[in-house]
Amino acid sequence: MDREEVLRRSRAQLVLLRVRAQGECEVEIVPVGPLWLGSHWVDRRQILCTAGTDTPCELCGRSMSRVTGFVLAVVTQLERKRLMLLELSPLSWSGFEMSSRFEGVALDRGVITRLSRSSARKPLRMEVVRAGGPLASVSELEARLVNAVAVLFGIPLTQGSESIEEWRDRVTPFVARLAAIGAAKLKA
Repeated sequence: MDREEVLRRSRAQLVLLRVRAQGECEVEIVPVGPLWLGSHWVDRRQILCTAGTDTPCELCGRSMSRVTGFVLAVVTQLERKRLMLLELSPLSWSGFEMSSRFEGVALDRGVITRLSRSSARKPLRMEVVRAGGPLASVSELEARLVNAVAVLFGIPLTQGSESIEEWRDRVTPFVARLAAIGAAKLKA
């Protein structure tokens, strides 16, 4: 990897926001996403699933899979705003969507949200507090979300003004190779 690529990956990396059991925090959910991905656990590491693409997933028959969503969240700490990556389940997101509709808050803007988790084995709870303010352009934030997830999973970043679909098509062979390596580890 050349120096420019290392710098791009470093800039794209975001801290994963974790809400511990009995924990609670207030964030602003950015109106981009969620980016839904299937994944498998192999050797205490998450590997993306290629099911649903033209490339068959070698891990699907050997390892449990799950769907995970990622959104961007703005966290205010000591008067400073910080962009972070939030991992969530479809159950958490659907509850959040229902709550926002009930409260009359549109998801096309930022949404101030209270995150909590009652125990380690329970899903993340997302409660709408109020509508948030205007944020940066959607295409910029979308690229930021995809690149942060790409860094998290160790796969290539987006190129230029590439859409999410174009990026998925381009990285699928790379993800399939990672799944093949994971499947080989499970066989051993």
